[in-house]
Amino acid sequence: MLLLAGLGIIVVALFAYQLGLDNDAGWGRGRWLILAAGVVTALFGASDWILPFLYRLPWLGGVVTISPVKYIKSR
Repeated sequence: MLLLAGLGIIVVALFAYQLGLDNDAGWGRGRWLILAAGVVTALFGASDWILPFLYRLPWLGGVVTISPVKYIKSR
């Protein structure tokens, strides 16, 4: 649900002028803040899918996890 809410906020920020929510076609500070809030909300909502992938990246300190039972048996 947070992912969809974030995407909705991003769409509102992108099309605020066309939707009649903003009377200026330019990008002011408020629209950038709305866009940033939408991106943060969407990333937070997608964290269930993003974080497990990031934890496996070697340059972020991630390694392929092994079960403790296999590790103990191999020693």
